[in-house]
Amino acid sequence: MSTRPMLASAAGSKIGSLPNELLTEVFLLWSLIDEDGPWMACSVCKHWRTVVLECRKAWSDLWFNFQPTPECTPAAWCIEEDEVLAAISPRGKARPWDLWLERSAAVPLSLRLTIAPTCPRTEQKLRKLLFLLEPHMSRIQRVTLSLESVHLAVLIVSLFSKVRLDRLEINVPQSPRLPRHFRGVVGIDSPVEGHVMKYFWNFSPLVSYLACRECIPNSLRSNGEILATPGHLRCLDISTVTICPNELLSVLSSCINLCILRLGNIEDVFKYSSSSPVVEVVTFDALQDLSVTTISSTYCCVMLQALKAPQLTKFKISNCGIAELKECIEKGIKTYDAMANFGTIIAAFLEHSPLITTLHIADSPLPDRYLVGALKQLPHLHELRLTSVLVGAPAFRALTSLPERLGAGKDQSKKMVCPSLQRLQVLSCDLLDGSLLINLVKARNGPRSTTLPITSLLVEECKKVDQRCLRDIQKIDPKRLHIIQ
Repeated sequence: MSTRPMLASAAGSKIGSLPNELLTEVFLLWSLIDEDGPWMACSVCKHWRTVVLECRKAWSDLWFNFQPTPECTPAAWCIEEDEVLAAISPRGKARPWDLWLERSAAVPLSLRLTIAPTCPRTEQKLRKLLFLLEPHMSRIQRVTLSLESVHLAVLIVSLFSKVRLDRLEINVPQSPRLPRHFRGVVGIDSPVEGHVMKYFWNFSPLVSYLACRECIPNSLRSNGEILATPGHLRCLDISTVTICPNELLSVLSSCINLCILRLGNIEDVFKYSSSSPVVEVVTFDALQDLSVTTISSTYCCVMLQALKAPQLTKFKISNCGIAELKECIEKGIKTYDAMANFGTIIAAFLEHSPLITTLHIADSPLPDRYLVGALKQLPHLHELRLTSVLVGAPAFRALTSLPERLGAGKDQSKKMVCPSLQRLQVLSCDLLDGSLLINLVKARNGPRSTTLPITSLLVEECKKVDQRCLRDIQKIDPKRLHIIQ
């Protein structure tokens, strides 16, 4: 289907009569997902062109993609209509960046730079890019790098060393096409198997949010002492790396002022025992949001023993599911025994973080008895999310704790597990029975309850909870309880 009729029909349809404010929002979202969005909008009609030119923020996303020069193909003696339209379309064509920057006026800029490993004359292109951006350096607030060499990544980051960035994201995908020393991959015998950005902190800009994919910044520790601390860094996101826990803790100990810490898809280069001693405990006095996802329970044990976050309010933990128990099941070891150390360490970690209001446990083989032990440490828990967890009767009976069983004349709220719980989400928990949910809502939303009522409930893909059960739950407290469908 040709593109020009589609654009013409869009201009003449109802979307052409939308208010300018709504069209502006559409163009902003378009520019976030499509580097050619503003150019394409200018080609639809005069009205769209006027609106998108007045929307300065739509021109604030700068996409630079350094790719190998495509091979020239001989001209065909006959071409189709679609090929003609593609030839005259603005999509994929070189942009006049001076005009692009002029249209962005004085709004903050976001830079996205992708460099292919086989791109020729990379140094020359970077010099031209730097010359183009030099007058606008103070406006750049977000930088996203995608390249296959950590050495080149550190070099590019150093160009922004005097700029205060809101967000810096570095993606260094593992690729066998480049030599290991050029990609920054250390030796097999080293405790770090991944992309280590050496001297990163020496040249890094003043960044508030740092995201590292398949790479890690260097540690600022030497002989057990912290040489420096990036006090400006508030959020650190590290994912898809292979590194032993103690080396990761050495990196984290340099960033003790974090408010948000996200660790995902991290593997150990060695077979690390959860009972191995931790070198040093790292305390984050300002940390409020901690996410540890797609990490084995053994690795989590080491990390949670070393991390202390007394001001933590949000905590998410995600493991590798029932697959972690496969070896134990083959050896005839009970689940409770296999996960005893993991459950004990989680409960101890939450005991030192009593201010948590949101807890999300996903793909975890944590048994009921240890889940209850963890929940008992959270008197201020407001939202609980359970995804693909082996949760059943013991955990929900502890959450129910009917008042009549507590005895008259006693402070019942202190004996209730999670008395402030109001939002509950349960997804893909096959052991959960519908009657347990009914008893839970009756106990917490009933007239004799001394806890806060359940006001939001989401249940999806639980084999033993059907629509009839959810309708019965809704009837218990139709005014305060909202069941999310």
